[in-house]
Amino acid sequence: MDAREAIITRRSVREYKDKDIGLSTIEEIIDAGRYAPSAGNIQLWRVIVVKDERVKNKIARLAMKQSWISQAPAVLVVCSNKTTLKSYYGKRADKYAMQTISAAVQNMLIRANSLGVGTCWVDTFESKALKRELRIPEDTNPEVIITLGYSDKKARASLKVDLNKIVYFERWGNLEVENKILKELSSKIKKKINENKKKKKN
Repeated sequence: MDAREAIITRRSVREYKDKDIGLSTIEEIIDAGRYAPSAGNIQLWRVIVVKDERVKNKIARLAMKQSWISQAPAVLVVCSNKTTLKSYYGKRADKYAMQTISAAVQNMLIRANSLGVGTCWVDTFESKALKRELRIPEDTNPEVIITLGYSDKKARASLKVDLNKIVYFERWGNLEVENKILKELSSKIKKKINENKKKKKN
């Protein structure tokens, strides 16, 4: 699966098979995050890998009682330490921290999909309680929960806004360039995906 297909076919998965994920696969997924851009190349994020059933159940309760989270074979809790960032960027640290975390998480989601692993990005949880449960240091905060597992259900294609509704040229609202250019881009992407599917069958 090439990068384009991995991006386009990624879906949020909330139903998982009772099948374990090896640590080597988890390592590959996390490693992809290391190559994401970060402010000043200050790679502030850290990851806690959770596979213990009791802890996963606790995380699920702290995440608005979303019980499906505990069904995932593995859960990643991505954390940030803003202390170093603040020494460099002051008030901009919070903004840069979120951008850095988001870039790393997206890399992980795409890599996971390329390996056939389903994921879901969860950002609603009781932060302070989660810190206590996972013994996260005072100067570090949990930012994102990622569930990992093999999908137990074929994910439906999510509707995305058409390119010709979100892309402007040169200035806001300028749609002077013909929409066929954007349509051509979309058709090329679809063609590439179909070609890859045929290769797999052969």
